[in-house]
Amino acid sequence: MMVEMRKMMQRLEANMKVIHRIGRAQAAMMRHAFGASHLDFMTPAEYDAFVAWPGDQAPTTGGGATSSRAQAMEEDGTEECDSDAGTEIIEEDDDDDSEENGTEVEDVDGDEDDEDDD
Repeated sequence: MMVEMRKMMQRLEANMKVIHRIGRAQAAMMRHAFGASHLDFMTPAEYDAFVAWPGDQAPTTGGGATSSRAQAMEEDGTEECDSDAGTEIIEEDDDDDSEENGTEVEDVDGDEDDEDDD
């Protein structure tokens, strides 16, 4: 089982290296095809920095530094939430009277039952 997993991981790593090499070649082709005078195209070093995995980047001084976003969240004491976990859902009942919700209720059966006419 471990041997199969190791082989699969090696194949995935080889595929990632090929994709990275293709990306570098495409960036170089675009730079050469449209002329070196355009400053909008990335150099190979800029491309490497742009697509680098977090493990591929040089370690910062001081050990395991956290990102500035994580530091800002720690200072604020808040957590980032991508869901609607803190929102309140208000459900309306269909059985409300017209006086409570401010809308007219249509009499379906044709009987006019008014409480005021008793």
